[in-house]
Amino acid sequence: MSRKPIRVFGPERADLETILGALHTEFVLRDSGERYRHVVEAWAAVVPEGVRLGEQIFQDGRLRRMREVGARAAEVMDRLSAGVNGRGNG
Repeated sequence: MSRKPIRVFGPERADLETILGALHTEFVLRDSGERYRHVVEAWAAVVPEGVRLGEQIFQDGRLRRMREVGARAAEVMDRLSAGVNGRGNG
């Protein structure tokens, strides 16, 4: 490997880290409630926007509704991305 130049590219979608944090936060809050609040608080130090979005989608039930109607993964990502980028509630 030392003989070949390594090129590193950033993610194609800069919002993926935030969305991943949001999905993890929503999952922990939905399945564990307040029992793992300390985990969510630790994540907030690293990906605060993701935790904010995750708490929001947990409270408003947005992800649950998308799951109930069988939304495709691409649609879920696009709608959550809208929340990340300040284009509404997704």
